[in-house]
Amino acid sequence: MLRFALAQMRRQAGRLVAAATAIVISTAFISAAVMGMAAIRQGVATVAASGFGNASLIAQAPK
Repeated sequence: MLRFALAQMRRQAGRLVAAATAIVISTAFISAAVMGMAAIRQGVATVAASGFGNASLIAQAPK
């Protein structure tokens, strides 16, 4: 079974390269999306916190 699988991989190297390329591209896309969301989240938090300035106490209503 292993010999058969290896023989098929050798015969169809193009498919193997295409699959590897798809995996690399999708991994890069997911990492870029996660890093982008982290940057956006940090930016929004910074903008929201800048409205409070140098306040030493912030009061909020209970939820």
